Amino acid sequence: MARRRVLVVGAAVVDVIARPEAALAVGASLPGTISQSIGGVAYNVAAATALLSRQRPHFISVFGADSAGEAVRAQCRDSGLCDVLLRVPDAHTPSYLAMLDNRGDMAHAVADFSAMNFLQLVPAEGDSEEMTEFTRAVRAAASSATHVVCDGNMSPAQLDELHDLLVLCADGDTGSCRPDVVWWEPTSSTKASRVLQSRLRRFVNYTSPNLSEVVTLALANQYPSAAEEDRAAKAESLALPVYRRVHDAVRNRGATLRSSGKPLPWREWQQIARVVWQEIDSFVHDAFEGFPNPEMRMVLTMGESGLLAVQRAPTSELGLEAWWIPPMELNGRSVVNATGAGDCLVGAMLWRLMSADHEGDSERDGNPRERVGDKVFLEAALVGSRAAVEAIASPAAVPKAFASDPVRKGVLMGIASEREMVPKVPM
Repeated sequence: MARRRVLVVGAAVVDVIARPEAALAVGASLPGTISQSIGGVAYNVAAATALLSRQRPHFISVFGADSAGEAVRAQCRDSGLCDVLLRVPDAHTPSYLAMLDNRGDMAHAVADFSAMNFLQLVPAEGDSEEMTEFTRAVRAAASSATHVVCDGNMSPAQLDELHDLLVLCADGDTGSCRPDVVWWEPTSSTKASRVLQSRLRRFVNYTSPNLSEVVTLALANQYPSAAEEDRAAKAESLALPVYRRVHDAVRNRGATLRSSGKPLPWREWQQIARVVWQEIDSFVHDAFEGFPNPEMRMVLTMGESGLLAVQRAPTSELGLEAWWIPPMELNGRSVVNATGAGDCLVGAMLWRLMSADHEGDSERDGNPRERVGDKVFLEAALVGSRAAVEAIASPAAVPKAFASDPVRKGVLMGIASEREMVPKVPM
């Protein structure tokens, strides 16, 4: 079987993370910790995939002509990535400043991603020698990719270029896309709907929004002409009370996948799953309308309330089917840094999806172009949930421990049996 290869396109960022020891207060200077590292959604996804899969994903991004850019380039290579990086002389390397609260959850953030405006994926007339060499390397990386991930730091025009690149790699057939997986990682509620303004949306068959991002995707179909910032503000105002009600429904029943070592009764799990779905279903249905791919799947992350694994189901009366995966236990560990949890979830899911091809999954009859079965989709979501827990309990956005055999085995252990316990949402 051909080797599976991941391509990740998006931002590599210098992350500065601050966490106070006490609750945040306006105008107050608080003691705490400040750390600096290389991150960004696309970089984190690529790094997590590299550590867990022990393969070398291709990573396409830009960096500035500054010391931060050199740090990005060195970190990409140290992380085992096959990097294709464009050096932009007149720009600062993308940077991100996050203020966490004293529990480790993000409170505020400021980002400077202007260097991403220089990212170009296909050749254009008048290209410099450096740009010609870069787009040639991009084409070579894309031609071998079976799983493609792009993040919301790309503009709609750049997402159009990625679409055109995938078409070129499929020998110019505009109706086909060579990769098995094209994954849209929304990044933020402001950027979540960018893909819907691009040609790439017809190829996308996976996405991983949080609640405010899925509401943004839903609103983008209802109000396509609204400004990104206005749509995001509306989405966050709608998502917050929904998140609170979902969180209360889950917390009041003490539901985790292994509550006190014993699973909750199946009927009670289904009741919780029904409540969760009833709060969210209209947003999810509207969000799916933006993605025409018949094999579209969504992993909707809800933090302490678990996640929903949703897929298009043409034979279903409602056109969708969904499973609720309860939150995983921290097993006595504390939340240290939640900023990379969603990125690690995506990287771990990619690892499981690639592994399924090598295992000759019976639902696909050994044909990697056929629809991934429910079994593999749910197992990938479970693996992603476990990886997210490892990330939350680590000071680093992407734990180096992902490379260790004990952690890799722990993430996979018992997945098949836990898959059987995951409640399907009654519809």
